[in-house]
Amino acid sequence: MKKIALALFLLCRIMVFSQEAINASGGNASGSNGNVNYSVGQIAYSSYSGNGFVNEGIQFPFEITTLATDEHSDDNQIALFPNPVSYEINLKVGFLIAEDLKFELYDINGRILAEDWISQNEIQIPMGQYPKSIYFLRIKDQNKELKVFKIIKNY
Repeated sequence: MKKIALALFLLCRIMVFSQEAINASGGNASGSNGNVNYSVGQIAYSSYSGNGFVNEGIQFPFEITTLATDEHSDDNQIALFPNPVSYEINLKVGFLIAEDLKFELYDINGRILAEDWISQNEIQIPMGQYPKSIYFLRIKDQNKELKVFKIIKNY
């Protein structure tokens, strides 16, 4: 009897707080100022204003991801090839080599797999021993991040 009463209570609670809409998509967006649940394809459209401004209805969120900083003027002279890679990847640095220039190879979980100093304008980084996955290669100069490459290992 208690289980039936609990099921009816939960069903009534869901029915009271539910809204009806035919949505194509939706989700939850969060930031430092709070969270917003959104849906795409709502039938009704409303606009509210007060201390802030909110539009209900069709909203299109997007995400911008930056893999590297743009502070270094020579980062377009850093090249990585071939990508996707099978056995060995070439890193070419077109500007004068600094004393503290190094690379760090990370797996998709953020673990450092390899790191070394860059002592020539072009070096080869062996990738044959790593499984097929996505990797990141970070180029640093005196602990300042110059560029991050996304590497796809396909064999």
